Amino acid sequence: MKIFHKITALALSLTASLIMVGCGGGSTSSTTAASTDTSTPTTSTTDSTSSSTIGQGKLSVYLTDAPVSFEAVYVTIAEVHVHRAGTDEEGDEDDGEWLVVATPNITYNLLELQGGITSFMGEELIPSGDYTQLRLVLGDKPDTAEPNILGDLHPEAHYIILDDDQAYVLKVPSDTVKYNHNFTLVDAGDVDMVIDFDANKSIHPAGDKWILNPVLKVTTELQ
Repeated sequence: MKIFHKITALALSLTASLIMVGCGGGSTSSTTAASTDTSTPTTSTTDSTSSSTIGQGKLSVYLTDAPVSFEAVYVTIAEVHVHRAGTDEEGDEDDGEWLVVATPNITYNLLELQGGITSFMGEELIPSGDYTQLRLVLGDKPDTAEPNILGDLHPEAHYIILDDDQAYVLKVPSDTVKYNHNFTLVDAGDVDMVIDFDANKSIHPAGDKWILNPVLKVTTELQ
């Protein structure tokens, strides 16, 4: 394969579409930069005991991307979490809970996810309620199911390929990328959430390094 030049990037971003099945709320949109979080979120998968009194909706997770000028932009996503705001028995707000909604463990070429194309990442039934954040847990090893655009196995979990067919590693300071976005899932709700990663605005050269500061546009829409 081509000589692989390792470089350093400060952060990583990407896009995911989250779809919940049932009957839901209105539509909102926001643009934000993602932040990394070195804390380990408390994850929880939902089951019949965890939400027996509050109802559920199904959350389906997809990935998409805005147009960019690179030959390829690869990122490996291990897990997707969402944060549900909580209330105690008196109705006061508590710390809520983090829920695991997808575990793809796939190395995605974001440039294959443009023009409305999305990639299904997983789905999970989760409790109805108000949600405040999304966390993407980045993998530390690439998947080996498919070769990259050069015909080689992925050499790293996160990297870019430029038009000279040279690959450059993107290293991130934290394996968790956090996005703030509020949405509500009512009982048996049906809401689509699209998180669009803008690689052109997010990736910048800096000397012998590539800097990646996530720039996202998040929309939530009633189905």
